[in-house]
Formats: sequence, structure tokens, C-alpha cells
Amino acid sequence: MDQLSATVTTTDITTCNASNGVITFSSTSGGSGSYEYSKDGSNNWTATVPFTGLAAGTYHVEMRDANHTGCIRDFGNITIVYYRVKRTTPPLTYNYYTTIQAAVNDAVDGDIIDVCAGNYPEHVTILNKSNLTLRGPNYNINPVTAFGSRLPEAILNGTGLAAGSGILIKHNGALSPSQSLDNVIIEGFEISNYTAAIGPNTGDAAVCYQSTDVGHYQCNNITVRNNYIHQIACDGVQLNHSGAYSTNNGGLVIEQNLITGLTGVYSGIDFYYNSGTITNPNYIRNNKIDGTQYAGILISSNTYTNITGNQILNVTEQGVQISQGYGNITISDNTITNANTGTTADKGGICLSNTSTYNGPIAITNNIISGSYNGVTVRSGQKYYRKRYPCE
Repeated sequence: MDQLSATVTTTDITTCNASNGVITFSSTSGGSGSYEYSKDGSNNWTATVPFTGLAAGTYHVEMRDANHTGCIRDFGNITIVYYRVKRTTPPLTYNYYTTIQAAVNDAVDGDIIDVCAGNYPEHVTILNKSNLTLRGPNYNINPVTAFGSRLPEAILNGTGLAAGSGILIKHNGALSPSQSLDNVIIEGFEISNYTAAIGPNTGDAAVCYQSTDVGHYQCNNITVRNNYIHQIACDGVQLNHSGAYSTNNGGLVIEQNLITGLTGVYSGIDFYYNSGTITNPNYIRNNKIDGTQYAGILISSNTYTNITGNQILNVTEQGVQISQGYGNITISDNTITNANTGTTADKGGICLSNTSTYNGPIAITNNIISGSYNGVTVRSGQKYYRKRYPCE
């Protein structure tokens, strides 16, 4: 009789949390013409194929002559792969990956990357890419107001990794005024256990923007939304040197993030150097920041920024600090509790620092500050008069 032969093919898994892999046998030949098959190394045999409903994993696949069971063809180990990251290029082009970074590397303008629930021990770098949406299963579920309703999370987990950001949005190389990173959305992830490789105000965060062009920094319409960030030794969200040309589009939005359990001298949100003329307002709104060793929200050298509806509690230093400001900043409708627990004399629930550089109004209205060492403070040795700082 002829030797047993078959072509073995697989269908991998591309649906979140599914067990729908398939092992198929075709072009079977040899022996008596009647066959049985095993996917567990001869432990169990069946004449019914393909094997369906398979979970991701490795299967030891064999084929034997049903009439001469000692005649066996061993195909070795066959792997069903779980591709748990989907990259969609509108309208209907799909590509699948096992890691987030691989999908980001291949992304083109307009792509949406959907990440299934699970553990992702990786640093993700979005390098010189615009018009990209990166979203976890909870992209439309607010962790501040509906934490108990969140779906199983896509967890970016820095445990065991080298120090660095969880998600890094980055320029690489010198920029011209016409170049910027635009329309990047990060939403719906759990991000934990990352440690800064670069110190406060200069580098790493759970979600971070950086530029290697030390003279010019520009990103516009970046949104960080509906993320649960916790147990990190770095800033929660940092947009660092995000705009230094004379005119920026702005439109930076940090909203509805739950940020808790920061260790080290880091802030929940660090919004640093978005200067120049802004054509669209920036928003830091409806976030909850609970437990930092420095500030809740730290703003430096910014214009046209609205800080509203945030809950800030249990922070060692200031709840909200505006420093080296360029003005046109509104701080309203925030609830700040147990700020400045380190009882620093010139810090408090809201702190104004380096006031001599302000060139526009700072409106502080309708905030609730309680249980804090100082309410609204002006940093020691700096002046408050001849400035437009409406406080209500």
C-alpha cells in the first residue's frame, strides 16, 4: 500500500476571546482509503474532521489507516494562533496581529486598532504616525462613573519590562512648522506597573508624548480617554513639550481617565509646554486622580486650556498647579479633597506659580476644595496683583 499522505492546514483565531480554530485535512491518499485522525498524539482517534472549535495552542496531529491502525503518518506539532489585535483600514480591510506594537508598526493614516481583552507585556511606541485610533474593549466605558460595568480589560502591563512609558507617542527627528502628530486617540485600556526611565516632567508616563526635536514640539488633536491607569512609578498622562511653534491647532483632550496609586514624585496628569497661539482649546476634564506623591494635575507654559469636572484626592503636593503660564486658562467645577497632605506652606488645592510669566487671564471658578492644607495659593515671593485671576 502507498504511504499515507495529506495536506494539513489551519484556521487561526481572529475573534476576541474565541475558541474557533480549525485544523483541516485535504488531499488524503495512501493506505486503504479509510482514515482516522488524532490531535493529541494518538490518545484519541476519530474519523470526523476537520477539528473545529479549537482554542489557541499546539496540537500533535496524526493520521492513520482505519483498517491498519499501526500505519500512522505523524505531522508533528501544529499551532493555532490567537491574533488578538485587529487593524482596520477603512472601509473594510483587516489585518491581524499577536502584539499591539506589530499592528502600530504597520498602521497607515485612518487606521483603527482594536485590542482584545488580555495581558500585553509590552511598551507601545507610536512613532511619527497621525490619524490613528488605538482602543481597548472599554473605549466607550468611563472608568470614573462606570468602573463596575467595564468589560474584561486589555491590560498593558509593565511588570518585568525595562523602564519606560506604557504608550509613547513620539516624533523622531527635526520638524518643520508644517509637521505635527495629529488625531491620535488612545482609549479604553488598563495600564499598570510601568516605571519611568526619565525623571518627572521630562519623559515617561503610562501614556506619554515626546519629541526628539529639542527646539520644536507639536502635536494636535490628541485624545486620551476612558483609561484605567494604576500602580505606576511615573506620570499617569504626560504631554511633554507638545507645542512650541508660534501657532498650534491645539485640541488636546485628556478626559474620563481613572488614575490611581502612583509612587515616586509624579503627577496624575502633566501637561507641559503647549505654548504659542492655540486655535482650538485643550481640555483636561472629568478625570479622577486618587493618590499621587506629587501633583494631581500639573500645568506648565500653557495657553487656552480648560481644567474642568475633575476629582482630585489624596495627593501629597498640590491638587492643581499652574506654573510659567501663558494664560487663558480656566479651572472650574473641580472637586479637590486632601490635597497638599505634605503641608507645604505655598502649595494647596490650587497653586499658582511663576506668576510673572502669565500674559492672559486665569479663571478659577466653582471649585470645591476640602480637607486640604491651603485652598488657593500663590507661590511664596510672587505677586498676585495687576493680573487677571478671577476667583469665585
